[in-house]
Amino acid sequence: DILTGVMEVIFYELPKLKVKVRRYCEGRKDLKGFSEEEKWCIYLKYRHAKHAAGLIEDLCRKESGIMKAETVLRRVSRDEEQWAQQLFREKAAMDYRSGMGAARDEGLTRGKAIGREEGIVIGYDQARLEYEAKAEQDKLEIAQELLNKGWTAEEAAQTAKLPLEKVRRLT
Repeated sequence: DILTGVMEVIFYELPKLKVKVRRYCEGRKDLKGFSEEEKWCIYLKYRHAKHAAGLIEDLCRKESGIMKAETVLRRVSRDEEQWAQQLFREKAAMDYRSGMGAARDEGLTRGKAIGREEGIVIGYDQARLEYEAKAEQDKLEIAQELLNKGWTAEEAAQTAKLPLEKVRRLT
């Protein structure tokens, strides 16, 4: 059917080729019995059909246009395989990075928790030491005041609850 002077649409009834393909496969028909359009239609319809593999090979061998099409399709198919392999590698890399990120986050969370616990213990120990040092300093100041008021070292040590040697060093 001619739609316009610019475009022409041609319809092929591919099911009708089934009989011709069967006759070829049975050896009752050769390629010369097919029109150019029928050869292309057979190639496109039966390219992957196992029962027509011999016919497709003959078409590729004897028809240069179909041979070029087959070459391009095989390259595209290889490219598709390469694309699928690359996609697989990228997915594996993303999974690896995701797993490593999750492991890092878990490690940081655990590390912070351990750090908090250790910080609390260290902070408690340091606060206790500072408290004890301040208490010791306060006792020494009290002992010094008592000595300044004329108390004996023994009396100041007993009142401030300090060892006598420490109080004697103040004098």
